[in-house]
Amino acid sequence: MAGVRSALAPFSNWIMLGGALLTFGAHVSLIRHSEGDAPPLTLTLLALGIGVFALGAFASASAQRIADPLSGVRLPSAFLPMRSAPLRVAAALIGGIALALLSARMLAGETAGWNLLLWFAALGAFLALFASRPCMPRRISRGRWLDILIVLALTALFIGFNARDLDRWYYSALGDEYGFYTLARTIAQEGIQRPFSQEGVYNHYPYMASIYQSIFMGLFETSNFWWRFSCVFSGALAIPGMYIAGYMLGGRRAAIAAAAMLAFSHYIFAFAHAGYEHLGALAVTVWAVALLLLGMRRGSRMLLYAAGVALGYGLYTQYSGRIAGPVALLFVLTVVQPRDWRSLWPLALGIAAAALPTFLLEREDLFTRMFGQVVGGYDTDISGAVGERIISNIVNNGAAFSYNPVSHTYVAGALLDPISGYLAALGIGFAIGRIGAPSARLPLIWFALTFAILGILNPHSSVAITRMYSVLPPLLLMGGLLAARLLDGLLPLGKEAATNRAQLLRTAGVMALVGTAVLALNIRQFAFETPKVYHTTQEALAMGALQTHPACVGGRLEDAVMVAENTESLLQLVLEARYPNRALPRRVEHRHILDGTAAPIDDAPSCIIYLHPDQDAALALKADMERRYPSGEYAAFSGYFDGTEVQIFDANAR
Repeated sequence: MAGVRSALAPFSNWIMLGGALLTFGAHVSLIRHSEGDAPPLTLTLLALGIGVFALGAFASASAQRIADPLSGVRLPSAFLPMRSAPLRVAAALIGGIALALLSARMLAGETAGWNLLLWFAALGAFLALFASRPCMPRRISRGRWLDILIVLALTALFIGFNARDLDRWYYSALGDEYGFYTLARTIAQEGIQRPFSQEGVYNHYPYMASIYQSIFMGLFETSNFWWRFSCVFSGALAIPGMYIAGYMLGGRRAAIAAAAMLAFSHYIFAFAHAGYEHLGALAVTVWAVALLLLGMRRGSRMLLYAAGVALGYGLYTQYSGRIAGPVALLFVLTVVQPRDWRSLWPLALGIAAAALPTFLLEREDLFTRMFGQVVGGYDTDISGAVGERIISNIVNNGAAFSYNPVSHTYVAGALLDPISGYLAALGIGFAIGRIGAPSARLPLIWFALTFAILGILNPHSSVAITRMYSVLPPLLLMGGLLAARLLDGLLPLGKEAATNRAQLLRTAGVMALVGTAVLALNIRQFAFETPKVYHTTQEALAMGALQTHPACVGGRLEDAVMVAENTESLLQLVLEARYPNRALPRRVEHRHILDGTAAPIDDAPSCIIYLHPDQDAALALKADMERRYPSGEYAAFSGYFDGTEVQIFDANAR
């Protein structure tokens, strides 16, 4: 390999330029592609461009001279220091006893909510086992203040943009998200019942994820806003972890680029609005990796233990949160010598203490539930032949970050904006070319495992929009590493303070300009382009009419009438979430119109909303209202998607 590198080294920059141009051409072609499957030739050119760029990165002498931040990994001693030995023994005994009692209760099938106290006691006691006297710096350096301000700014931007419109009618109803609302509300009102169970929402999501959402509803209000805000907060939690991981892998420039691309992603915006507790898995995964890197860099048992707890906690999030465990294991095996594995026992203890309760309670069901969500374990009537589905997934999900032909969950278009997508594609090539460096190897392992499990093994025929968000962190980390190397080449930091300040300002200007462009592209996609193609549900349109149409806004909420095919499920929950503890509009079902059991609508109502105005039952009621109130008028309320509307009848229009 050294001989190949030496032979190619004089041409490495030209090779990388050729790969970058090939990737750019394929990327632009995919962005401009309008519908149907991604063209195989374009995908081949994209893969070829990434491969050529990887070859150039492998041969580049300048890239090889870069000091790898993880090359100096130092692990702690396998043995705890003797000082404070009695306190450590006491902590170990308390933690062991608490975990043993909890384990006995899990084996007996006891699922009371107060089991969480035993769990917290065990986790806290084991944390105290590794505690040492903190060594606080007398003053925080200017660089650290800069990091703190950048993270706070990115987090504030993310929260501010996503929290401002959570109650907007457009985000009222996807169709299946209110299972999360119902369980979280029940927990907030009635208490925790089975904290370590995997039978949460739809018997598919762990119960613990709903406990997290219920905290916001219990502290504030069991309303739509605070339920959805829990998702916004999950996304915000991932940003500092992403910054730390980027800093550990490539320095401040890589950290800023990776964290900003995550914070500005329209794909993450969508899940922050959806009500699904998917972003909790994202935050746990990112923090598990960040803590692992910090613990290994600093030789800290406490941080390694915290990383283990985060990895174990992945079992209590959506299934994508469990991928961090195999990622960490593979990475550790590649950078830690077998003789040093015993130094990682705090990591193993954290994983075991966090994960043991659900292992003992669920046993084999813990695995069968996971295996049932991939091709081969899923319903074959849906997934089809395994081989065909895998090939289709490689094409569809592999191109999804540049081209996505489907819309779902407030997501439409490519999963990444053009700038982030291009950087991420080249970042894969850059990481492959530098795979010998641990800082490139980690995100590459993370990406490969996550894409294989969530993308390639996806049982559904379309792009795995509800799963592929977990691929973003490693993908954007690789893009951030590349962005940092490009900036290092264009704006190298000088050694003198004055030069540093001047170049820091130039760097800040370049990054601010690119970051503003990335944010603008994502806002445009999320707020303007996606609504044009996303098919809004009738329940969401009904909320739009109720909240914005003049005939409905002026009257009392309880005087409005909603006519729908079914009002007892989604529509009822939407109204309860939007207007907690208030009298709700009257709801009339089509079947009650047809069988004559619906009570008459009297008192010249000004706001009757027909969710399905062209169905027979609705037509019958409309005809009756027209006879009784001949001066009334109908108005349509339309979504952004062509052909979708509800109708409003105002008996007092004239």
